[in-house]
Amino acid sequence: KLVPLPDGHELHRLIVCKTKVGKPGGSDAVQLELRIGVHELIEGVAHILEEMFFNNLKVSGVLENSFSRPRYAPYLLIRGLAALLAPKTSETSEACILLAALGALQSNDPISRLFQLLEHGEASCAEGKDPEAAIRELARRLFDAHLPAALDTLKIFEDVFDKDERMSRAVRKLVGTLRANLAHRQDDLFFEIEVAKNDVGGKEGWVAACSRYGAPLLFLESGGDADRLQKDKMRFLDGDPSKDKEAVDQRRLLFATFNYMLAHLHGDYKSGKPQPRFSPCPFYTSCGHELRIRAPHQCKETPWLSLQDDTSRDVCDYAVATSKFEGGRKNPK
Repeated sequence: KLVPLPDGHELHRLIVCKTKVGKPGGSDAVQLELRIGVHELIEGVAHILEEMFFNNLKVSGVLENSFSRPRYAPYLLIRGLAALLAPKTSETSEACILLAALGALQSNDPISRLFQLLEHGEASCAEGKDPEAAIRELARRLFDAHLPAALDTLKIFEDVFDKDERMSRAVRKLVGTLRANLAHRQDDLFFEIEVAKNDVGGKEGWVAACSRYGAPLLFLESGGDADRLQKDKMRFLDGDPSKDKEAVDQRRLLFATFNYMLAHLHGDYKSGKPQPRFSPCPFYTSCGHELRIRAPHQCKETPWLSLQDDTSRDVCDYAVATSKFEGGRKNPK
């Protein structure tokens, strides 16, 4: 069922599913409640696109390994949900699931729109119509209806940040990329599918894709102990037109600031006595700063305390990003 988000966010919703997990016929089944929100939707879309991209590279001979199956939550929840809400549509083509999920992400209430698009596909199946075409058509109508509000929101982001504000350049470049991609979606609402289908395994393909759609921050994850120092790598994809030191530094600060705000803006934050949730620094698995070596538990749970570090010679990126909130730093010893 669809339920409003907590804390009074009536305009945005979650999908809540109740299920039992246990051996068939067993008496030790455990009842679970699954909550599917925007995070699960994004991860589900990303996994389907990655699988499509990987399989394309395998067919073209670039890769030989098989695509590893991830844990069910959050990566496969959308597939399971689609099978429950729209079984005939899901059986017809996995493309229908991807189209519904991508279309839903273009709205201001993605979960409600996902519900609507899947139900529309299922109704089309029942009428003997093509569910993929039906989902595409409805997704286009929903996108066109929401586009003016989306553009107005981007304008608000631009106007809020003064030209002299730290990270303003990163914000403006991000907003510019989002606006350009909204324009691309007017021509091809589901352009991610074409990017994943085409052979962009070579550098030339990456450059073309990144130049057109923008190059996001990319984490290259590796296996092993999640707490191992610099287990992962952080990269900006080749072809990013804003790949210069100042832009990269500002985008890192922007990324850390979002992390800080998400940790603090919840529950009764309006009371003036915030109780931030434990939240790892977004650079935790890729950072090699001396504070990360000396106090890994702090970086993993309360990175905003990094400004209290008066031992390290250099301030870490997270401390710089949150200095406006936490207020300055002592001189290093």
